[in-house]
Amino acid sequence: MKPGPRPVPTAIREVRGNPRRHPLPENEPMPTTGIPERPDDLDDVAAAAWDRLAALLDGMHVLTVADGEALAHLCMDISMLEDAAQTLKNLPVPKLGSRLLTKSGNGVVTISPLYRIVHAQRKAIREWLREFGLTPASRTGVKTIDGKSKQDSAWADM
Repeated sequence: MKPGPRPVPTAIREVRGNPRRHPLPENEPMPTTGIPERPDDLDDVAAAAWDRLAALLDGMHVLTVADGEALAHLCMDISMLEDAAQTLKNLPVPKLGSRLLTKSGNGVVTISPLYRIVHAQRKAIREWLREFGLTPASRTGVKTIDGKSKQDSAWADM
């Protein structure tokens, strides 16, 4: 991949507008919109995350059948985060006073490996959420096609 910022998909460039008048790609693949088939190998937590996120993304009109693998990875990361966080929470509080710290064999106090897993999973999930436009910052430059930016917002009537 070339250095610099990631390329913006053509669909997003069309919604945002093309103020620099750069030519838009003509032969970009356009997958069919809709909810992809849920993989059978997702555990219960990942399957619940799939159902919740697939409905949300479909309602935002950003999900295509080609996004199934990426959505599955996001859901598996959510499941792993929940498992690691629950395991960390259920650990007995050691003499150090925090589950986030552990003492190695030679007596050195370090950060718990479970906390490192939780931190890594949160970072991975945040990246996937950005890919799907599910963070406030990743949505800031996108305008709705019909011009109704707050149609389902409770604040719209105020």
